[in-house]
Amino acid sequence: MRGKKSISAIDPRELRNAFGTYPTGVAVVTCRRSNGEMVGVTVNSFASLSLSPPLVSVALHSAARHLPAFLESGTFAVNVLCTDQRELSSRFARPSECSWKDVLFCITSSGYVVLDEAAASFLCRLFEQHAVGDHLLLVGEVKHFAYDVRAEPMAFLRGRYGSFRPAHTSQVDLTEIGPLPALGWG
Repeated sequence: MRGKKSISAIDPRELRNAFGTYPTGVAVVTCRRSNGEMVGVTVNSFASLSLSPPLVSVALHSAARHLPAFLESGTFAVNVLCTDQRELSSRFARPSECSWKDVLFCITSSGYVVLDEAAASFLCRLFEQHAVGDHLLLVGEVKHFAYDVRAEPMAFLRGRYGSFRPAHTSQVDLTEIGPLPALGWG
């Protein structure tokens, strides 16, 4: 049984520990309110849902202070973090009035807030929302995206940051890919 713990009564801490055995990525979901205020929240509850139409989901706690900003905005960006962006993950994981100080980002012509040097960014229009347990599931229709094939996305497992290493590696000559094109965020 490999040291498996069997829990018959649902203890929230033990359930969280069990959920923590599933490795996830780490992303900062961002939006901009009508008054120009920028909002960012660290999540590991990001998932691709559909290719046609292109949909993703993000779950935010129903009591999250910034949840109304995402609903008001009607748009959001999911910025997948790289292994060297732990400070950004920590910064946006806790509410703070100065969380944007010294953060490198751009605001697109459509008003999306995109973090510089993210492994990938998905610009989404709020497609649907669903109250699920103590969270609100935001389903976003991907309107634009960009990713860096060379980036090493951050992983999260058992409450710790890490990186993903493929079980078997193949040599890829990245010089053939060429430089990343300038991002023409729409």
